[in-house]
Amino acid sequence: MEFAIEILEKTKDQLERTIKEENLLRVNMLQARVLLNKIKQLKQGIKRLKAKQI
Repeated sequence: MEFAIEILEKTKDQLERTIKEENLLRVNMLQARVLLNKIKQLKQGIKRLKAKQI
């Protein structure tokens, strides 16, 4: 019985770590999307500036 409780506690700890890691990955993906959008905006801005110079 005690052995089963230990296994369940270890499993719970592992699940909690996995959930934290998944949440961090989600945050990182959102940050990456924001950065990609900013890069796209900068590229469009550069194109507009080049078009004005011509």
